[in-house]
Amino acid sequence: MKINDYLAKIESGESINLKAFVEKLNLKDPIAWSSIYSAKRTDNGHVLSINDPKAHSLFYQNDISSRIEGAKQGKSHSIGTSFANMLLINTTCSPNTPHVIVSTGYGVISSTPKLNKTAVIIENIENFYLYSTYMESIGHQSLITVSDFIFGAGTQINNSLNLSFLSKYEQIYVAGDLDLGGLKIYKTLVQNIPGCRWLSPVDWGKFSAFFNMKPKSVSDWQQAISIADELKLEEEAQLLRHHKAFLEQEALLL
Repeated sequence: MKINDYLAKIESGESINLKAFVEKLNLKDPIAWSSIYSAKRTDNGHVLSINDPKAHSLFYQNDISSRIEGAKQGKSHSIGTSFANMLLINTTCSPNTPHVIVSTGYGVISSTPKLNKTAVIIENIENFYLYSTYMESIGHQSLITVSDFIFGAGTQINNSLNLSFLSKYEQIYVAGDLDLGGLKIYKTLVQNIPGCRWLSPVDWGKFSAFFNMKPKSVSDWQQAISIADELKLEEEAQLLRHHKAFLEQEALLL
């Protein structure tokens, strides 16, 4: 519930979740609210009386309907962007000269090449521009001439405007870092796009020595394994358990 909704309920004498309301206020002093309100417990929460109407009114927030308005309140990241773009390479491109796919809420507004039925999303820029070498290295050279290769740019690929464009493909392969971030990106794509699959090397054994990225915490490592298990990436989950480390995608460029 938004802060304005809590404030309106307080004014109308309705019961609210006091703890959730205080968290929404985000006060430097967590008990400062008690000088502004008096609280009376009810069966389903608390009813608050207003002791300081001026301080109460200052909690109201203007509705944020755009990134511009959000930025004025220091909250631009709570609003989606109006534009999104992706880089796309296929056999119609000049070497290292990708097409730029620009999307808005009204659809794609840039010129697009003839698309293939299959796309490969590559998380990192090095592997993206060396996509042909990369596909050969991991044993999927058959995809080179029949796929569109899309630069994932980390979590940017999960922008809702990009997801709308990606839904046009019959099959999407996701090639990312084998770490918590890469698996989270893949999970979001799976949840939003039918026919989305993780692109594993044909032979993980070739890359066993490159699991050298230590997780920031045990929790990150455990969460990555949990996501891999959830998404039925059995071999990847086993590799994470065995090495107790992550693997960066660039290490697959042999």
